[in-house]
Amino acid sequence: MSAIGEIQPNMPETAKKRGVVAPYKLAHVNYRTSNYEEMINWHCKVLNAKITMSTPMLTFLTYDDEHHRVAIGHFPELAEQSLQVAGCEHTAYTYETLGDLMATYERLKGEGIEP
Repeated sequence: MSAIGEIQPNMPETAKKRGVVAPYKLAHVNYRTSNYEEMINWHCKVLNAKITMSTPMLTFLTYDDEHHRVAIGHFPELAEQSLQVAGCEHTAYTYETLGDLMATYERLKGEGIEP
């Protein structure tokens, strides 16, 4: 096992190759936000996601056969967070091919969204 902060020069063996059980894939991410509609719209655009369930307090989004990959909870009373507090920096998704990733980049750039 590596120490915290140690840089690994190569990718480690998968859990399966090490003979242990680990999740097959990320099931979902859940956000709390006061920017409810903005978060829903952004994730729909960026991930090409569709809404599977929505109420004034909670929306589930998916882009594949899972019921939801992203859940967004509406908490209007939340204050804006400064960069001096803990939080989620970002989430990342793997695309099947580099071509798929580049096509997504071009689509989003056309909509004014750039990483």
